Amino acid sequence: ACDESASSGTCFQKGFPASQCTGTAVSSCPTANLVGCCTISTIEVCAYAPMTAADEMTACTQGGGTFSTGL
Repeated sequence: ACDESASSGTCFQKGFPASQCTGTAVSSCPTANLVGCCTISTIEVCAYAPMTAADEMTACTQGGGTFSTGL
């Protein structure tokens, strides 16, 4: 996983190349302040507060993804 929550409010749980990670490489995205995760194809990206679950769900489904509130 690639944790970029400090800078961008997101964490790539899976499907993101480690070589492109500008945050912290972690075994799993953190659960603190998690608002939800969006899975599109083979990529799962999770969002953190101050973003809201409603905003993330809308953006995710508009992008053709599946939104979930947990990791």
